[in-house]
Amino acid sequence: MNNRKPQNSILVLATLGVYLGLVLVGATPQVLANAAMTRQFDVKDEIEVKDDLDTKPDGEKAIDQFASSFEDLYRIASEISADHLEKTASGQYSFDFFVSVNPRGGSRHFSPGAFNSRPRSYSGRNDEPLRRLYDAFLPRSEDGRENFFVQFGFGDKELSFKTTITVVDSSVAASTASVYQKALARHRTLESNYLRSLIFEASKITVDNSKIIIVTRLPRAGLDTLLASDVK
Repeated sequence: MNNRKPQNSILVLATLGVYLGLVLVGATPQVLANAAMTRQFDVKDEIEVKDDLDTKPDGEKAIDQFASSFEDLYRIASEISADHLEKTASGQYSFDFFVSVNPRGGSRHFSPGAFNSRPRSYSGRNDEPLRRLYDAFLPRSEDGRENFFVQFGFGDKELSFKTTITVVDSSVAASTASVYQKALARHRTLESNYLRSLIFEASKITVDNSKIIIVTRLPRAGLDTLLASDVK
């Protein structure tokens, strides 16, 4: 008899937890009624569904992170190039990488041979902005597929940033790009930070078959001053 009360309490709490979870995700009254009348359920399944929803790309956050990573990469390149301006003129602080991130958070950068014809000066400080950028657009994967390509151009006159995301097919690319395009339009309207507003205005999102392409090109004139004031 003494063992039944704890078990019943646990069952009540678990049922209440599932019920509240369904309310939070907007379940219909019929679904809530079914959940209340069901004697057995799998809590693990409920948790897995929520986790899966949490990993879906969010257009607003993805576009915001694109701009944030752009700023961070530009700031890093500006700082490490300050003592060797001649490397900027020759494009040594530019890079082209396939980026992947595994579930444990480890990242891998792979540069195709066609992009390795000139000397490079890459900083390990770029790893975190690239990891956050990947996480904003794609779920982490163990197999390290080459479906996330980042190109950063740091010249003495122009700054460019291009991200190419490869998805399963052209229809998914079109529908997903539409979400990002709407998010970009909202950011252009609502952004109050001047440097960010420049990035959003200069950004363009296109689709090429199963590829979603986000690219920004800005003249460097005046950007260093803006970047310094933005840090303050």
